[in-house]
Amino acid sequence: MSSPERILITGSSGFVGRHLVPLCRERYPDAELIGVSHLPVAREEPMPGFVAVQADLRDGEQMRQLIAERRPDLIIHLAGQASVADSWKRPQETFAINAGGALNLLEAVRAAGLSPRIVLAGSAEQYGIVAPGDNPIREDHSMLPVTPYAVSKVTQDLLGYQYYAGYGLPVMRARAFNAFGPRQPPTYVVASLARQLALIEAGFAEPVIHVGNLAAQRDFLAVRDVARAYLALADSGQPGAAYNLGSGVPVAIARILELLRSLSTARVETRIDPERLRPIDVPVAYADVTRLRRDTGWQPERPLLDALREVLDYWRGQVRWEAACVVSGEASATYSAE
Repeated sequence: MSSPERILITGSSGFVGRHLVPLCRERYPDAELIGVSHLPVAREEPMPGFVAVQADLRDGEQMRQLIAERRPDLIIHLAGQASVADSWKRPQETFAINAGGALNLLEAVRAAGLSPRIVLAGSAEQYGIVAPGDNPIREDHSMLPVTPYAVSKVTQDLLGYQYYAGYGLPVMRARAFNAFGPRQPPTYVVASLARQLALIEAGFAEPVIHVGNLAAQRDFLAVRDVARAYLALADSGQPGAAYNLGSGVPVAIARILELLRSLSTARVETRIDPERLRPIDVPVAYADVTRLRRDTGWQPERPLLDALREVLDYWRGQVRWEAACVVSGEASATYSAE
């Protein structure tokens, strides 16, 4: 695509969004960046050429006004309810945000008579339970979602295809596997392990790491490489196509823990926590990323050990900051996620 003039990023204050926005600024220094978040605008970090907008994806009229006013020529849709656990507790809200929000966004674009390139951020959870022999998982694998979150993302995915096929909108559907990096909530496995280690190092927790199923093998990808993949799709993805985003390499969670421990000064014991075990846990799941590499030339750049060191250093800083907040009597927040 030609260099975009106005890039709209929903979920700009979320985990991936906070990495994607500065990457967009690097890649497109002259473009106007419009960050859409449910959080108050005052919480957004200032950046030249960046406009923060607070909006609710569930409000169709609000989305129509936003798109008509800003008229983006590239949209990267990251916003959503991202927690699988929360989706079991609040399935209606999850569906309203993830599926309904995508529908409102697509309808707003159609109503404005625009045809921006659109990247929809989906999830590997869409594939559901995958047999070990079905790996690496291709984009044409059946989508049999088993969680409310996954159902909402499958619906978003199909809506994206429908608006491509029915209205000609250039929509690319991304299905990200296990992204990790700084700012990720500790409800995710890499962040959880790193935060526990940081707390132990600082003397705020006993030298025990609580874990779930360490034998499970997943496709881990550093968040900056995920953000780069979204921009690669924006540049040269094929409209209507679905793309897996991953490293293409399965890594056991036990290996992730081993690498993190090698970076830590703490000597720790590992203890299984039944609360961290899933009722249904796929033994191995990793992506076939042939299509992404073929169509865009994208390749992961961040070595796993370096990316894990960055996560551990982030949580070390967060633990120090939280401790300082406690001492000073100030309220603290460990992360911000869309």
